[in-house]
Amino acid sequence: MKHIKVSIIGCSVAIRVRPPMKEPMNKNYGQYLQDKLSETDSNTCFTISNKAFTRATLKDIFPRIDELISDYPDYIVLNIGIPDASTRDVPKWFSDIITFKSQKSISILLATVYNIIVKPKRSIFVKLRGKNSWVNKKQFKNLYKILIEYIIKETNSKIIIIPINTPSDRVEKQLPGTKKNVEIYNKIINKLSSEFDIKKVDISDIDGVKYYPDGIHYSTEGHKIISNKIANIISL
Repeated sequence: MKHIKVSIIGCSVAIRVRPPMKEPMNKNYGQYLQDKLSETDSNTCFTISNKAFTRATLKDIFPRIDELISDYPDYIVLNIGIPDASTRDVPKWFSDIITFKSQKSISILLATVYNIIVKPKRSIFVKLRGKNSWVNKKQFKNLYKILIEYIIKETNSKIIIIPINTPSDRVEKQLPGTKKNVEIYNKIINKLSSEFDIKKVDISDIDGVKYYPDGIHYSTEGHKIISNKIANIISL
């Protein structure tokens, strides 16, 4: 029997379902892709490995890249960008400490500061920081290109790229400048996909209100649509 392996590398967009659902409706597109491909071709064994992780910027992915490609899959789906492009109210080191609580006493202090002072006025702090993102445009372009080149060099994997979802007005209100950044970062992604002749998932027809209701992460139906689009590319 033929065996095809697919790995997903990216951020929480590839993992979370919004609103959160109970079993069996809490599947992400990787899980739906497993079902879809298996139904389509019973003579092939498909293995889908979802290696995406929360808050994954390109700067976070690079130190783990050898681990992420270690199974040498036939296809690699890149779902990268929103953590890189979003404007931010605090630096990443600050956010990492309060999110992962690696330094308990400091994380409690910083979390208190954030929740009382920063969070209620997020948009103001974003503007005070110059609407800066955690990965600027030049870094994003360079790192994304290096990532593609590294995957091509080290594996025989075919790459499939998923662009960045356009953030909702709610996200833009909290993180002003994010919509503009996403548009620019998607242009970078489009240019690189053309340069390297990489298949790209078309998300232009996906309604954000219905299919990623929190402004970033897919709903159950959104995940199903993305899985079908990826399956169609693999089946070409």
